[in-house]
Amino acid sequence: MAAEGFQYRALYAYNKDLEDDIDLLPGDILTVCKASLLSLGFGEGVEEHPELVGWIVGVNERTKQRGDFPGTYVQYVGPVKMPATPNQPRLQRPLPAAPRPEPPPAEQDTSVPDLSKQFSPSENAPPVLVNLVEAIEKKGLDCETLYRTSGGLRQSLNLELSGAEMGQYDIHTLSEALMQYLQELPSPVVLPSVYPDLQAAVLQGPEAAGAEGGGGLMKVLEAPSVPLQHLLALQYLLRHLDRVCQSSEKNGLDARSLAATFGPLLLRLPATGLEADPDLPALVLERLLKERSWEQELTPR
Repeated sequence: MAAEGFQYRALYAYNKDLEDDIDLLPGDILTVCKASLLSLGFGEGVEEHPELVGWIVGVNERTKQRGDFPGTYVQYVGPVKMPATPNQPRLQRPLPAAPRPEPPPAEQDTSVPDLSKQFSPSENAPPVLVNLVEAIEKKGLDCETLYRTSGGLRQSLNLELSGAEMGQYDIHTLSEALMQYLQELPSPVVLPSVYPDLQAAVLQGPEAAGAEGGGGLMKVLEAPSVPLQHLLALQYLLRHLDRVCQSSEKNGLDARSLAATFGPLLLRLPATGLEADPDLPALVLERLLKERSWEQELTPR
């Protein structure tokens, strides 16, 4: 008789501490019976977040060992049918922290390059951003865990993966990777040089922008001093966030909540040297999402 189960992929090597543990190597596939998770008191959906479960009982498909492994060392792959096995709940114990990646050699530059170096103006957006957004949208924008991070951001995703390879990851990992990508850009998507003009446009209010024909904020963002790659990347993100808003009844993400999350990633206020409202990033992004003036075609340069 077949039973419902789940599969996980090991991200790190683990050498067992106790006799009931199993060894892991990166890439190992672990199969877990659904009943074993339910017996620990967890509800539906928790299987996608093994780091919240703790120690999990499963089988390493490479070694055929059955035993405990830490949820912090694996990522969710998907559901699977498996032979029914007796379920023996284990006592939970403190989890080991996931290993920190080894620092790259000094001669290697693994940082995210500036937007102007990631793509040419003839393209719509940087390939990394396109791959992440497309993978997220294929997973479904109605997911309740979309853009909900578990504390500090952790990028466990290689940004050089292809779109198809990124599609193998769960939406939680993809969400964090997108936000981490924006955070690690050398220069933010919206450059500091336009912050004073953006603040002035926000203070004028949407009524003043409407009197000018709409799009007061976009006029600032389309200034000739703004590199075209930054403007294109912003428009691509705005279209994605607008689609997220359209599923707000299911994912709980409206323009205001998305602005609170993404505003500080797109507009990074400096610690000193600029007298700006600390709420400016969120206010600007919320206005952009509501006014939708970014839908208009770019003025030729």
